[in-house]
Amino acid sequence: MTRRDALIGVIESLHAEIAALKANDIAGLERATSDKLAAIDSVARLGTGPAGPELRELAEEANRLNETCRIYVNLMAANVRRRLQVLTGEAGTFCAGTDLGTQQTDNNAGRSGRPRTATRFRDGHPQRRWPGGEPGHGRFVGLHQ
Repeated sequence: MTRRDALIGVIESLHAEIAALKANDIAGLERATSDKLAAIDSVARLGTGPAGPELRELAEEANRLNETCRIYVNLMAANVRRRLQVLTGEAGTFCAGTDLGTQQTDNNAGRSGRPRTATRFRDGHPQRRWPGGEPGHGRFVGLHQ
């Protein structure tokens, strides 16, 4: 067996591993992982001499496929973690940059929903307040025309 053949074996087992992850096939995943580890051992036994362009390309492909497997596993783990949080009541609401504690305090005090941030005209555009009453009069503060 050559290093090229061993790397092709790694790539084939990685493809099988990805297929097993997608299908949620535990037995298939076990087989593919075992085959992958055996193929990696074969590559290691064949030595670490200089690699030509074809071997480097095969090694890069194996690395890309391995990263794909890692991403699948991480996504599955995050999905399970989120489901467990929901089941145990530990899943909080997430809104980036929003302090929900203040909003909940306002809601408990009888004020529901988000505070209004701008008065709107009938056409749905926000009403702009211009110093001096109209655009172009007075000093323009913080808005772009």
